[in-house]
Amino acid sequence: MNKLLNKSTDPFVIVGDNLKNIKNNFTLESGITDSDLVSLFKKSIRIIKDNVGELKSKDTQIYRNIVDLGCKRHMGIFNKFNIIPKFCFSCFKVQVEPENVLDLCKLYLIFDRLTLPGNNTRKCMIELRPKVSGTYKGLIYCSSTEEANVILELITPVINKIIKGKIKIKRGCSEYSDAFPEYGVTNKEDKNYMTYKDEWDEKEKNFDSNNNKRKRAIKNNSTAHDGLNIHEILIMNNWLNYAKKINDLTYKHVSEDIMYSDYISKTMTGELDV
Repeated sequence: MNKLLNKSTDPFVIVGDNLKNIKNNFTLESGITDSDLVSLFKKSIRIIKDNVGELKSKDTQIYRNIVDLGCKRHMGIFNKFNIIPKFCFSCFKVQVEPENVLDLCKLYLIFDRLTLPGNNTRKCMIELRPKVSGTYKGLIYCSSTEEANVILELITPVINKIIKGKIKIKRGCSEYSDAFPEYGVTNKEDKNYMTYKDEWDEKEKNFDSNNNKRKRAIKNNSTAHDGLNIHEILIMNNWLNYAKKINDLTYKHVSEDIMYSDYISKTMTGELDV
């Protein structure tokens, strides 16, 4: 057994402390090597297995600097009325699409260390929505097309230095662009650039009065990052299970010693609703 010493007798506290103590020298300047990433993940999985056994999680997205933008409320309005909420017309994202799960894991480390002027919310994820294209994604949330362009210019050299993938600006949620293709236009000078329809305002007010939903973005300071943690390692483990399912063999470069994810298996075979 590879149990590590810790003053606490709680195995989860032991795991948490020892994950935080894993040393790494990753920097955006020096880059992230495959061997460094492999070492980080393997050490983390071993600490978890040796102290608490195999764990499971249904989560597949890792956030940094999270802000509650009211997305559940906005999607609820869209699903009920087939309209796009006013708030979402100022929602833009810089989207990075890594080529494989190895680069997704590296992107997670990039986002962890990336300093942005607005300390923007960012996340890394696998795409499980059945009607949405793509596999691996990283998103940086912006409040205007101008801010998105600034961030795009800032991060492109960093991204291209460390991983392979596409980088672009997109607007809001993919579901909106599927229903209203012109919403997906990000250039304000384009004649097809979509603006909010004033007649939708009454429907939004009606929804809010019946659901008591907040429209303002709320800061959530409880998500501050403080080193590796069990939750994020389990999410990365889910990413590797996903890669194995879609025959992305780069998961083997990270580790073949992964914990089986019943959630990923059932989701991708249609046994669960995402």
